[in-house]
Amino acid sequence: MKNHLRIFSIVMAASLFGVMANLSAAEPASDWQGGMGPGMMGGYGPGYGMGPGMMGWGNYRELNLGADQKSKITQIRQEMRTKQWAVMGEMMDAQDNLQDLYDVDKQDAAAINKQYKEIEDLRRRMVDNPVDAHNRINSILTKEQREKFRESGRGYGPMMLGY
Repeated sequence: MKNHLRIFSIVMAASLFGVMANLSAAEPASDWQGGMGPGMMGGYGPGYGMGPGMMGWGNYRELNLGADQKSKITQIRQEMRTKQWAVMGEMMDAQDNLQDLYDVDKQDAAAINKQYKEIEDLRRRMVDNPVDAHNRINSILTKEQREKFRESGRGYGPMMLGY
């Protein structure tokens, strides 16, 4: 059982790593105008690009951002990535602690429930961080840029308009 949970944790961490790698590789800070391909946060239509709750970083190139906006957005993205990696580390530690609670002869339901609550709180933080980043980026954009971004169907809503 311990190996199954550990494997599950590794798969989850790898999945999160893939999400974060996509965010960091999707649009290099020094190259806002190019380098995008299928499935790289801009994609070529339905079926490509982002998963639930992720922001459409690649679509910012269509907004004619000023140098100051680009710099601020890059900084926000980097801060979010740093926060997410820290939370992922905490999540892995919390999952290891949960496994330890299950590996004893006499399991403590209260301790196990408390550990699940900690994991739930960490997951919630992993949702809150990109939402906060999205809101901060929105405050940098002009009204016209926000409207154009919204019309592109990227970054709004949990299911990414069915993608």
